[in-house]
This record gives sequence, C-alpha cells and structure tokens, in this order.
Amino acid sequence: MKPSLLSKLERLKQRHQELTQLLNDPELVTERDRFRDLFREFAKLEPVVSCYDRYRLLLEEQRNTEALLSDDDPDLRQLAQDELTVSSLSRQNLE
Repeated sequence: MKPSLLSKLERLKQRHQELTQLLNDPELVTERDRFRDLFREFAKLEPVVSCYDRYRLLLEEQRNTEALLSDDDPDLRQLAQDELTVSSLSRQNLE
C-alpha cells in the first residue's frame, strides 16, 4: 500500500478516536445538532477504520508468522508457509 494512503488512513483512524471520545461526553447529548453531525462523521469513518484495523492486524500476524520460517522444526516452517499463503490472499483482498 502506498505511504500516502497509509498516512491518510492513519489520520482517519486518529479522527475516529477523537470522535469516539467526543461522542462519549455526556454533555454533548444536550447539543443535538453537534451530536448528530459528529455521529454522522463517526458512522462514515467506522467501516474504513475497521477495515484498516483488520489490515494492520493482518500485517502484524504476517510478521510474526515470517519469524517462524527460520525455525528448526520443518513442520512448523511448513505450517508458517501455508499460513503466509492464506494471509497473503487475505491481504490482497483488503488492498
């Protein structure tokens, strides 16, 4: 994935976290228009951030699995290789 896209996704994730904090403020409920606007923005970001989180988790799992490729146990190495093949396909679907 391009660094510029990753940077944008990271900014969206940060905004999503900010919105989560704002929406959890009990005082905000009294400001209906602001609450509505913030909730709409949150709802638009939720699927994007959720997908990005899955992507980041998949990358982390791949890094951990790659470390197993140098293990002494050939069965473990084969299992790691099989897992990398599957996770690589999953990653392609997310990109």
